[in-house]
Amino acid sequence: MTRVNPQYPQLKQLPDLTNIKDLENYAIKLGEIQDSVNQNIKYVFVNNINHLSILEHRTKTLDDGSISFRSYQTDFPLQFLAWFIEALIDFRKAPKNGGLHSGAMVTNDQCIDGEMLCIKRAMAYDGPGIPGYSIVNRSRRNRNLSSEIIYFPQEISFSEQFIFNSGLLKLIQDLADKYQCGKI
Repeated sequence: MTRVNPQYPQLKQLPDLTNIKDLENYAIKLGEIQDSVNQNIKYVFVNNINHLSILEHRTKTLDDGSISFRSYQTDFPLQFLAWFIEALIDFRKAPKNGGLHSGAMVTNDQCIDGEMLCIKRAMAYDGPGIPGYSIVNRSRRNRNLSSEIIYFPQEISFSEQFIFNSGLLKLIQDLADKYQCGKI
């Protein structure tokens, strides 16, 4: 197997909060929201040692009727909150208005508080034909997919419907306003 090395220096992993029952003893919950496209997903935004951790809690009813529960964690600098709003606006601009070139599917990597972030278009978010966006943190190794042999960055995806029509963008904007006022 070919060794794939990360493009940027890797930061130390933040504490894993995915399986903690009493989250408030370890981190500060900033907000949460249920996914409108997939009701089996809830996102929890957490201040994790002055960084933003987005916890993705997924439930699934199995064939035998039991419930499967999985959690994933994606980490960003807190400044992500303000950056994401502007980066998404820029991503969606037409080329003639200063946006990316025609056909572009990913932004250039941007250094946000020491971490290399980008946004890319997702054409099959959580199923075929559901468009959305993925936010990639190239400075942090994916907790679930990476190994010593192969590297994958941390990444989280949201459907377009969920971002623009179901409250996710508003939640992030509210948190960004608090962050910029020093309340986070």
